[in-house]
Amino acid sequence: VNGGIVAEAGTSDMTEGEDHLVLEDETQRGDPFTGNKIVQESGSGSGDITDIRIINGGNNFRSLPTATVSTDSGGSGATIKLFGPEIGRVQSLKIIESGAEHQQSPSPPTLSMRSKLVVTGVSGTFTTSDTISGISDDGSTTVSGTFVSLDSDRGLMTLSDVTGNFGVGVTITGSESDATATVRAGSLATATTTVSAVATTSGTFLNEDGHLSETTMRIQDSLYYQDYSYVIKVGRSISDWRDSFKKTMHGAGFYFTGQVNIASQVNNRIRSFTGINSSIDYEGIALVINTLFSTIFGRRLGTESDGTSLRASPQAGVDPDFDDSTTEHFTTNTRDVTLKQAISLKFVSTVQQTIRDNTTRFGLAYAGPRMRSINKYWYLYSGSDFPQTG
Repeated sequence: VNGGIVAEAGTSDMTEGEDHLVLEDETQRGDPFTGNKIVQESGSGSGDITDIRIINGGNNFRSLPTATVSTDSGGSGATIKLFGPEIGRVQSLKIIESGAEHQQSPSPPTLSMRSKLVVTGVSGTFTTSDTISGISDDGSTTVSGTFVSLDSDRGLMTLSDVTGNFGVGVTITGSESDATATVRAGSLATATTTVSAVATTSGTFLNEDGHLSETTMRIQDSLYYQDYSYVIKVGRSISDWRDSFKKTMHGAGFYFTGQVNIASQVNNRIRSFTGINSSIDYEGIALVINTLFSTIFGRRLGTESDGTSLRASPQAGVDPDFDDSTTEHFTTNTRDVTLKQAISLKFVSTVQQTIRDNTTRFGLAYAGPRMRSINKYWYLYSGSDFPQTG
């Protein structure tokens, strides 16, 4: 079968398709090759993989390695899963919180460990929280667990809340997904607890003391903070009294420093004010300075007919950005102050005209007598006596 020699079907104490004929003990003593399975000669089979011999098992693996089959050696469709005797082994346990009031429980607290299984022949897709069931090692009971994850490359399945061990070679099935797989190796890690008066842990830090990389920690000045230093508070600068104090009262071996003690202080701070244009209430002199020296007021002059438009709030200032490349803080073609233009009125003066050898005084725009009655008022036009007519 597959290049190997197996017993006939029905042979007692042998599993069909799995158990093979092997050499007797001591037969391979001194043989440079490992393995005791009896197989066909090289080239006489169908190119199937009959056995795998590990030349170098390696060490210090932090996770299961993967293996592939070279396509030029036959058996390119084979699937190889590697495992060791400690699949799912727990390396260490750490107590984060030991808890309390355990005496209220009739038995010590239990620990639930995850189980690791090496599986092959996966059919379908297992889903998270899927209940996985199979047969135990002794074939007497059904073992179940909750699906967590599956590493397809390594064939490593992780289960939680498992009780007992799945039997090797049994088929496991998901209750919701109906996916199946065959267990090849694995065991369930177990741990027990003991309730006692003293709990031994790896320890923890109560605060940040001693953590030099902690941003909240500060290294104090050992010259100022020490057993042989003191501070003198006086209402004068230390330069005024340092020499006199050293000569009269300063103790040898001590270090002193001076601190100016303010005798009295007058608060003349502007409490608050309200902006005229913004109607915003400001607190403190700092905001007064900010308003006076950090606001630009526009006073650009323009007329109603020069192509500019009046800004929406010409009396309100703008905040400067203090950028060297800034050349304009107000919108182009806008004005803040409008200059009203004077209206020019043009009057056309009519030239004087000569009518019947007489020049009129007021030109054509005269509203005096008509031509039919001009002889009655001739003296008004010529200044001569009124003519006598027969």
